[in-house]
Amino acid sequence: MLVLSILTFNESEYTKVSINPLNARELFLYFSKVLFKGMKLSNSFKGSLRTFTYFMASGTHSMLKGINYVELYGNEPSEIERVFAIYTNVIELDGNGIVINDEYAQKRATDYLHSYYDSTFIVQPEFEDWEIELH
Repeated sequence: MLVLSILTFNESEYTKVSINPLNARELFLYFSKVLFKGMKLSNSFKGSLRTFTYFMASGTHSMLKGINYVELYGNEPSEIERVFAIYTNVIELDGNGIVINDEYAQKRATDYLHSYYDSTFIVQPEFEDWEIELH
């Protein structure tokens, strides 16, 4: 049996781990533990999400002027859920966890809500399936 040896650096020491490369599940579990150990949301993302949430909850989002979307809270929660799904699906972070497209993510999310209230509003570009997907 062929064994794959991986040298990892963890907390100031190197560790040699032997994994059977034919066992995909074992390999996946190992890398999940190593790569995602203690992974947390970046402060940049938390700040962007908090700010977006504030303006959505207060009814003062600048991209939704003139639209009384706050009435959806409690009445149409699935529409608000979709707005936040779009925002979190579209937002991108760089390798350091810094948000790189906050304004675009907000625009895509608020465009959805705008089109909900105004049937003449055309979302450009049209939403792709991955943007509106609920996870």
